[in-house]
Amino acid sequence: MQINGYQIKLTNEELKEILEHKTREISLIGPENEAYIALPEGDKKALQHLLEAAKIINNVALEQAHPLNLTLKKALEDNL
Repeated sequence: MQINGYQIKLTNEELKEILEHKTREISLIGPENEAYIALPEGDKKALQHLLEAAKIINNVALEQAHPLNLTLKKALEDNL
């Protein structure tokens, strides 16, 4: 399998197996969740900021681990 010009040593089937059976799926509650609806408006706004901060921190950690991690992450998301 080739992503962004780099040859990945996994076949599509191996990669699919890893992503489906060896990774953890995280489900966040949505705005329709009863617990979220019960939050005061200020807490809802704070939660949105915390979610955005978590996404940024995740990307920073990926990039610190290896400069091409973000590129690979995007390519994997686009191909799978």
